[in-house]
Amino acid sequence: GNVVAKCATEGLRPALASGSFGLERCEKSLADYMEAKRRVFPRFYFVSTETLLEILSHGSQPELVLAHVQAIMRAVSSVQLRATAEGAEGAERAEGAVEVVSLSSEGESLKFGAAEATLRLEGRVEVYLGDLLECTRAELRAQLAA
Repeated sequence: GNVVAKCATEGLRPALASGSFGLERCEKSLADYMEAKRRVFPRFYFVSTETLLEILSHGSQPELVLAHVQAIMRAVSSVQLRATAEGAEGAERAEGAVEVVSLSSEGESLKFGAAEATLRLEGRVEVYLGDLLECTRAELRAQLAA
């Protein structure tokens, strides 16, 4: 009885239609935003929408973004960030500079340093992930040439 009465409330239908229109507009804006990010970093085309939203929502926290690195770069199992001085609670914090890229589940790793470039993961996530990809390639070339 109570549900039927509420459904018959005057003005409910236009309010629902308006809410539906607003939701569609929001979904379209989100899809356009994600498409713009995918154009800048095409590897985003190969991750699920949920993963992409997780990555984009944590863009200023590289350690959270890097939890998804294997979805973005299949040959990379993890990325280790250089630790800084101890924080307020005595724990080390990641400073955002890449130190080691683990290349496989067999334990192979690539220590950054041969290419003489420091890669800092800061700024727009789609840009610093592209930089990570390029620096990893340059580091591999430098170490293989040595």
